[in-house]
Amino acid sequence: MWWKSSFVVLFCLLILSCKDDASKEEQKQSIKMEETFPFSDSEKVEIISYPCRIYWDTIQNNNGINILDPVVNKKLAVNTSGIKDRVILNDDSENKLFNYLFVNDCPDNFSVAGCFNPRHCVLFYNEQEEIIAYFEVCLDCGTYEASQGMEVNEICLERIGALYKIFKQTGIKYFGEEK
Repeated sequence: MWWKSSFVVLFCLLILSCKDDASKEEQKQSIKMEETFPFSDSEKVEIISYPCRIYWDTIQNNNGINILDPVVNKKLAVNTSGIKDRVILNDDSENKLFNYLFVNDCPDNFSVAGCFNPRHCVLFYNEQEEIIAYFEVCLDCGTYEASQGMEVNEICLERIGALYKIFKQTGIKYFGEEK
């Protein structure tokens, strides 16, 4: 008889687990772009692409070579002579990017890497044309840096192809140095 009560307990736990997953999914679906920073405060969103910054936009210090911040004092700090593409997102592209960054998740068992050869940066501008947030990403490994206050979902190797596709659909043509 003990196995019947154990079965009932396991069954109840399974049902509660499913409800938990459903409520997490409902919470994700209820996230609104107009209420989520930085989209909520942005007048326009731009994607820029450039050669791997580790080779041309760095500083040498006691800890070795560091990549410079792409934005300083609400202005683009990347050397503009290295920029290959600049694309302003339309509403459809902004929605796709928002869903990628804030709604869609990595699978339960996901892969990460850590090369960080950034070649793309998403810039969020306010009405005064100041950059209020940024998201710089390496499409080789999924490693990223986001500005303070920008809390995005985990980026993993299983999802990086979707971000590549979003960038390509916006008109970005440069994705890395020729091998």
